[in-house]
This record gives sequence, C-alpha cells and structure tokens, in this order.
Amino acid sequence: MNCSRKLGRTLTWMLEAANVLLLLIFLAGCGCSDAPSFDNVLQSGCDPPCWRGIVPGVTTRTEVIELLGKEPDVDDPSFPEMNWGNRCVNGRGVPQVTIWFNRSDVVASITLAETKSQRTFEDVVRERGTPSAVMVNECSPESDLGYIYLVYHKDGVAFVSGFVPVLDKPWKTPSARERVYRWIYFVPTSADKMLLEDGIIPGCGLRFYSDSSEWLGFGP
Repeated sequence: MNCSRKLGRTLTWMLEAANVLLLLIFLAGCGCSDAPSFDNVLQSGCDPPCWRGIVPGVTTRTEVIELLGKEPDVDDPSFPEMNWGNRCVNGRGVPQVTIWFNRSDVVASITLAETKSQRTFEDVVRERGTPSAVMVNECSPESDLGYIYLVYHKDGVAFVSGFVPVLDKPWKTPSARERVYRWIYFVPTSADKMLLEDGIIPGCGLRFYSDSSEWLGFGP
C-alpha cells in the first residue's frame, strides 16, 4: 500500500516537472534572439535606394555576396530572397537584412531592420513631405496587428512601423509617433507599377491606399 502511494506521488511529481519543462521550452521558443550580422546597418557609402554598393534593378545575386563579403544565412538559388542576421521588433524576429530578387536574379528590393533608431513617422514626413502612398500589411485574421508603410515611390524608399494596430485607415489614428523599424529600398517607380512588381513590399494581406492626405498634418 505504501509503495503504491509513493509510486503515485513520484509519478505525479514527474508529470508536474515535465509540464514545467514543456512550459519553459514553449516560452523560450516564443521569444526572439537579437543576432545582427552587420554593424550600423543603415550606414552606406551611397544614397538610397543604393545600399553598400547594391543597386536595386542593377545588382545581380552573385554581385550581392561579392559586395557584402558575407554569405547569407541560407543561400538557395531557388529562393527569391537572401537574409542576414536577426532583429527583434516588438517581440517578433525579423531578418536584419533581406534582399529580394526578380525573375532575372537581379535585386528587386533591400529591407534593413534597425531596432535602435529613434526615428518616427513624424520625422520622416517632416523631412520628406507627404508620402505618395500608405500601405498596410495585416498578418493575422485573428488580430488587428500588422505593419504600416510610408511609401515614396519616386525616391525608391519606404519606411515601416513595428507590429502595430492596422485596422481601418491607420493614419487617422495617432500614428505619427510610431517608430521606424525597417527601411525598404527599391527601383524608383510609379504606384501602379509597384503593385505589379514582385518583391518590392512582400507581405501577407497587403492593402494599398493612394489617399495619404491625412499625413499632411505631420509635416512642418
């Protein structure tokens, strides 16, 4: 009888310990590791949309590796992208550098993630004026969270928020104080062509708004 009770208590303790261990593993997996591949990723010897000698619409896949002097985390010719490093943006891991390629294996866009920047949407609009478009990226049907993009087509640059609410028209809410966490460089183009080209602003549930007049109030 005593042996049965001891065995029962032992099994109960083992199950509780196993549950705790599984919980710890689960919580550890929910976090994201900050592991950048490049120092001062926004620094470059050329002006956007060029980055460190890489020019969207010109530079090839082979030339990218030669210019950066670093192999990507995964180099699979069948993938339309290359990634380097990892940064945590609002608790979500994103590559520090992502380079997308078109069907000709020429760079379509460059995305840079910098979590230490204090630049806000208001700063961007003050410096560059009203964006030519605002785009949002809804990433989950069960959540109103996603990313906001301020797009400057003629400059070949877009500025991206963190993981924030994007329901309805987000610029009608106090989005001016949202920090910029990612920069996207692409071939200067028109809004219509941008939507048709692959790899410029890839994402799930992407929506496009041409009316960005609400951002006028954020300028000087």
